[in-house]
Amino acid sequence: MKKFLSFLFILFIFHLPSSIFHLPSCYADSWAERPDTGFHAHPLNEIAISSRTFARGEILKVLRKSTPHQSGMLKVIIGSGLHRGKVVYAKNYTIIKEEERINVILSYFDGNEPKNVLIDDYDRTSVVIILIIIFVSLVMLLGGKKSIYSLLVLVAAILIVKFLYIPKILAGYSLLLYTLMTVVALVTLTIVSIAGFSKKSFTAIVGALSGLISVFFISYFIYKIANISGFYLQEFQLLNYFNEKPLCFYRNFLLAILIIGASGVIMDVAITVASSMQEITFHNPGISIKNLYTNGMAVGKDVVSTMANTLIVAYMGISLGNILIKSLHISSYFQLVNTEFIHVVFYQAILGSAGYLICILVTSFIGSIVIRKHRVSQFDN
Repeated sequence: MKKFLSFLFILFIFHLPSSIFHLPSCYADSWAERPDTGFHAHPLNEIAISSRTFARGEILKVLRKSTPHQSGMLKVIIGSGLHRGKVVYAKNYTIIKEEERINVILSYFDGNEPKNVLIDDYDRTSVVIILIIIFVSLVMLLGGKKSIYSLLVLVAAILIVKFLYIPKILAGYSLLLYTLMTVVALVTLTIVSIAGFSKKSFTAIVGALSGLISVFFISYFIYKIANISGFYLQEFQLLNYFNEKPLCFYRNFLLAILIIGASGVIMDVAITVASSMQEITFHNPGISIKNLYTNGMAVGKDVVSTMANTLIVAYMGISLGNILIKSLHISSYFQLVNTEFIHVVFYQAILGSAGYLICILVTSFIGSIVIRKHRVSQFDN
């Protein structure tokens, strides 16, 4: 509790410069109007409106190597799509090895014949497949048969996000509502796949959802009073090209990122505390509710020490490039600490930490009642 209060105090102090001194948050990417569709400000936008078809391919022969003044010319065979097996000539403007038998990604204007064929990038599909095989093998080797259910939940999570969550958001449905529904479903499925339908899974689910819901309400309030718009992110600006949204949508999107990002850590903490409490009752069935709660909190305190650093390092690592850019281009300290970007990174780390602190409290409390009663009844019989 003391650490949580200290986090809130730091959050309050960090917000003082903008709330008391009213220092402006000014940076070049702060406009929110939708740009002209003819203005190609980003390569992804150009790709989206170019109507080019992408396919796999393989270099058969290097006819001309690229130079600073001239594109390379390669003889390639198309490996996927309607023109699979067709040999074509492709120009190369990208930085790839111009050697035979290298797999590449091609782009061209589709028709009876591929037109204006270009080398777009390396084909890294085989690398992804190898990594997936290694990952699945290690999980099954260490986790045994139970790991199969975890892998199935992982696949289900990807399918839910791809075919339900993202389409509903882009269609205009409530972003925050669907984020909460998705997180509840993923948390429940993940914990049940690990612990089955048991007292332990019930305790972990209640604790995890309590932490996540608390983070949602606290972060919604903090983002609102801090006037966070979220439009500083380049990804949101690109989204604005195709699907114009009000500024509140991007702030809600930041909240969704925070909730989904924190769910993994909070689930980990919840199942760790619940499993530890179950093991304690297994070896000491007559333990009192108070002592079991104390033991659960003791496990949670050890987890807190590492999780706080884990969250901060994770968010800082993901945002390292942007932190470096902001530091180089903003010379004023007060302007730097009042940019949305710095505030959001700080809020994500602090609010994520608050979430698993609340999760530990709730999981320990629920587990001391539910798990102990379950074990005592077995012991008495």
